Amino acid sequence: MPEIQVIDDGYQLVAPAGKNITLQTSGTGKVIVTGDVDAELQADITGDVTGNVAGNLTGYQTFGTATPRTGADAPNLVIDPASRYVSLTKGSAGAYTLAAPGAENVGNRMVIIAGSAFAHVVTVTGGAGGDTLTFTAAIGAAVELLAVSATVWGFIGLGGAVLSTA
Repeated sequence: MPEIQVIDDGYQLVAPAGKNITLQTSGTGKVIVTGDVDAELQADITGDVTGNVAGNLTGYQTFGTATPRTGADAPNLVIDPASRYVSLTKGSAGAYTLAAPGAENVGNRMVIIAGSAFAHVVTVTGGAGGDTLTFTAAIGAAVELLAVSATVWGFIGLGGAVLSTA
């Protein structure tokens, strides 16, 4: 049976096997958990999670605030490779570009979703299996990409978009 000990500005759960988990409150009232958690966790988690997850992860993942890409000029139609969630919201069919991931983004995932009902086109530099994404004219058409290397985007899922080679 774990016991709870009070430490500095938080609490520590001490498991019989000697594994420690520290729970601390931050200045914003949030709880900070550090240590190795080898348990079943059933909770809604809000905030950043760092580290590895072994086992099944289920539930709804929130990607945060969308980075809208609007406007008629080219600079506004360039998708930053560091973006995680991009909403294509131009009021007509947009011609967007996405550069190769770059070394700093390797391993990151990106979701691109149509936020307006137009047949948007995204030209992808370094796309594995194709370089042109054509979205159906429907809000919610989406693509998930993975930065496989500094020069290659892998396509994990296409929902309402077609991948082709120009």
